Amino acid sequence: MADVAARQRKLVLYLPHRQPVWRLPAGYVEAIRRRAGKSFEIEIPMDEEAFLRGLPGAEILFAWGLARRHIDKAGPLRWLHTPLAGVDRVLNPELVRSPIRVTSSRGVNSIAVAEHTLGLILALSRGIADGVRAQGEKRWAQPELFGRQPPLDELHGKLLGILGLGVAEPMPSWGSLLKELEGLVSVGEEPWKFVPLILLVLVVTSFQFLLSRQEEVAA
Repeated sequence: MADVAARQRKLVLYLPHRQPVWRLPAGYVEAIRRRAGKSFEIEIPMDEEAFLRGLPGAEILFAWGLARRHIDKAGPLRWLHTPLAGVDRVLNPELVRSPIRVTSSRGVNSIAVAEHTLGLILALSRGIADGVRAQGEKRWAQPELFGRQPPLDELHGKLLGILGLGVAEPMPSWGSLLKELEGLVSVGEEPWKFVPLILLVLVVTSFQFLLSRQEEVAA
């Protein structure tokens, strides 16, 4: 590390991609320059050859990942940050054994996923997929759409229930609690493991009862 301190520290941004949507926007590059430019020499290689020339002196790397064959060239590297939401596609045995700290952009897709989910809900409730299919077939499908089951519906006044499938420990969730049933050997020996399942059934049944009552009141 003394050798790194003797010269200006280097930050490398290497995020090549054929699709523009997956490239780092120009505004973000300028923001990184403003915030880190005083402490780091910033390099933005445009191809692998230029990346390999800059990697040996880099202390920080912002990239999709670091290939196994390149880790031995990253001597001073201490931090690899990826724009991906997780690190499952980034980690490899050599990287895990190295002193390089790996971080991800957790939550980077939260807005996109939320908007996509809303779009799917609208598509299902309004029969958009059926309408587009009929349009492609040049077929008038209004009677078919209006008579379909389940019927076309509005989201106005509806309640949306979300049941999680589990979160990272030690945070409690239905998914993590029900996971205990995977290793169940005998109901008689470990009956307490069924408590979360019973509670989940009661919660779902209660929601169904409340929704049916609301529909009756609205009618």
